[in-house]
Amino acid sequence: MTGQIMNATVGNALNPRLSGLLWGLLGIFLIGYGLVAFNAGTKIAPALSTSANADETVGYIMAQADQGMSMANTPEAEVLPFWINLIARLESSEYVHGSDSIMQTEQHFYAMGETKRTVLSTHMMLG
Repeated sequence: MTGQIMNATVGNALNPRLSGLLWGLLGIFLIGYGLVAFNAGTKIAPALSTSANADETVGYIMAQADQGMSMANTPEAEVLPFWINLIARLESSEYVHGSDSIMQTEQHFYAMGETKRTVLSTHMMLG
């Protein structure tokens, strides 16, 4: 009886080669995801490092959005990451660009230089 249960359990297990392949693919995926997450602050949104007064610009965007003005597709919105502006185009710019959405820590991050963002991104990825 025990032999039949053991054979059934072993028969239902994945092929060891297939299991190793799946673990390898998962590892490659996680490493790739880590590299994308690391570069997100400096590479996916390169406009962040071009503005010397990004902190003031983000403050202006938040103030205008809080007053009901749409900031989608404006030159000022270029300092924000692409995905935030995409959501603003698809949904409500007043909410996405408003003070309910953009936190002070994000505003500070957008105003950082590229080196500081890279160091902070590395710290967050490893932490």
